[in-house]
Amino acid sequence: MINLKKTLQSPITLVFCTALGIVAGIYFPFLTPFLEPINDVYISLFQVCSLPIIIAALTISIGKLLKKEFHSVLVKWLGFSLIAVIMSALIGIATSVSMTKF
Repeated sequence: MINLKKTLQSPITLVFCTALGIVAGIYFPFLTPFLEPINDVYISLFQVCSLPIIIAALTISIGKLLKKEFHSVLVKWLGFSLIAVIMSALIGIATSVSMTKF
């Protein structure tokens, strides 16, 4: 008997379903209005699930950096980040000023 959980979690199944979706979109475009609600639900669920994971990963990473042994890494990271933000802002200002002259 086929184990449904293993089959659905297989990377081969993901590639097959992606290819099937591309083929269906190319050769059967009249089906897209019927499949659009399923797509909307899938994308919404994906967004709802991924946001907490990203926030948790960032929180845990920052917590690890705040430990004493990583203090120097945190200071360097914040310094480089601040320099990158300042350089980006200066490039953006310089670009906008040069564009308004013309």
